[in-house]
Amino acid sequence: MSRSLATGVGSTAVAVLAAVVPLGAIAGPAAAVAEQPNATAEESWPDKVVVGKSAQGRPIVAQRQGNPAATKVLLVVGQMHGDEPKGPVVVRSLRKRKVPVTGDVAIWSISTINPDGQARRRRVNARSVDLNRNFPTKWRLQGKGGGTYSGPKAVSERETKEVMAFVSRLRPDAIMSFHQPLNTVMAVCDPKARPWVRLIGRLAGLPVPNPRNCKAANLWYPGTFNKWYTAHFPGWFATVELPASSAVNRARIRRYTNTIVRIAALMEDAPGQTAASQ
Repeated sequence: MSRSLATGVGSTAVAVLAAVVPLGAIAGPAAAVAEQPNATAEESWPDKVVVGKSAQGRPIVAQRQGNPAATKVLLVVGQMHGDEPKGPVVVRSLRKRKVPVTGDVAIWSISTINPDGQARRRRVNARSVDLNRNFPTKWRLQGKGGGTYSGPKAVSERETKEVMAFVSRLRPDAIMSFHQPLNTVMAVCDPKARPWVRLIGRLAGLPVPNPRNCKAANLWYPGTFNKWYTAHFPGWFATVELPASSAVNRARIRRYTNTIVRIAALMEDAPGQTAASQ
């Protein structure tokens, strides 16, 4: 999918734009870093790119399915917290599905943006920071010494910088970010996301909070990744909280996978302005 370099996403995002590296360019620590691809109408990205690397040097990989020339893009993030394992399982299942290349939608997926935490089965990254508290929009210092530590300042973490750079270039029309174990779909109070949140809940069999009490923070924007994207891009963001791992069986994995594919298909016909037109 070719997208123009993002504009109007804020000085912080522009300052941290990083190279999107073809998968083959990270054979070892001494491998040359490929030039950042120009997101122009004449060029398509490869089907797999390295978004960046974690604090300990593990690659964060994005993979595309569907039409490389699509005008609509759904980004699926399997994991931000390393002790929430079922989102990456959903991404693995998704990547086995055939998404039509004739449609006008592409699905990009990232299994985990916290590979160091995943390797250690810890919520936080290798520097003990909760990545979902580290994005710059409405960042505040919190949770030091605990599982919700925001980091010493906004965008202090390498993983945050890399993901912001990738999203700023890709400009997805929607993001579905998987978490555990609250068994719900969040961001119902965001008017942009509300119809999609309700639809995801129905398709996935997950409860959706009642939007009558939209002053509750967890009903509005659960984390700073959501806040940052929603503030700077025209698309919608849904936080998909899966149940506890013991309740996520193969049938549910299939259902969650089917939900992603169905949502992507429905995005083709959705009215309104796409990110590509911004």
